[in-house]
Amino acid sequence: MKERITLDPELLASLPLLLEKSKLTSLCDRHGIDPLLLRQSTIVLLHELGKLGYLAQSGPGGTVRATSTARGQTPARPTDDDQLRYLRVSQIFARFRELDHKRLFTPLDRKEEASWHTCHNLLVSDLFSEPYSSLLDKRSSIRVPIDLEVRYRLFLSVRHTRAVNLGTGGLCLLLEPKVRLGQNLKLHVVLGGQHLRIPATILWKDHRSGTMALRFHNVDTDTKVRLSEEVHRIIAHHLG
Repeated sequence: MKERITLDPELLASLPLLLEKSKLTSLCDRHGIDPLLLRQSTIVLLHELGKLGYLAQSGPGGTVRATSTARGQTPARPTDDDQLRYLRVSQIFARFRELDHKRLFTPLDRKEEASWHTCHNLLVSDLFSEPYSSLLDKRSSIRVPIDLEVRYRLFLSVRHTRAVNLGTGGLCLLLEPKVRLGQNLKLHVVLGGQHLRIPATILWKDHRSGTMALRFHNVDTDTKVRLSEEVHRIIAHHLG
């Protein structure tokens, strides 16, 4: 039998206070937290607690009190699940896209970098539901699924292959057994009718999955922007 979750009613009742901007400002400044992400995380937490049967409800005088659903009852569910998710994800994606574009050209400060990583992890969880998905390169960027033709020259012949995912810092291709780790290749891809030539280095090969990972290097500004736009377009498509 699933163990019954118990919560401190006073703690639960205090959570909505975090949504008041005046209280968020000092809290976020003290701890270097992005106010938008804290606000959205609190909304989502209350939403999930509601589904478990613990609901924040208005009491006498407009105060907030904690209630719980009796054992065996179906917890009350908000009627705006889809709207809540859309609000949360769309705002997180907007913040991620803003910071992700900025970091292509200038280093983020400590608070911005923390916000980028938080948005990054929330989006990956929402998109792929796997914290260690092969679609994710935690070192540099989100890797989004893609079916893209890629060409490169190996020895004296031109190889035609497919990319299975793409990020602003690299991609994964179908495995070519003859390439060596650390070998440099010049990739040719077409994104949105634009021809891109991208230098890349082989990072690893996985014979079980039949893929190999490459990291981009010496990428010019226009190519960085085009790759970033494509990644963001695919994320937006998956988020609906």
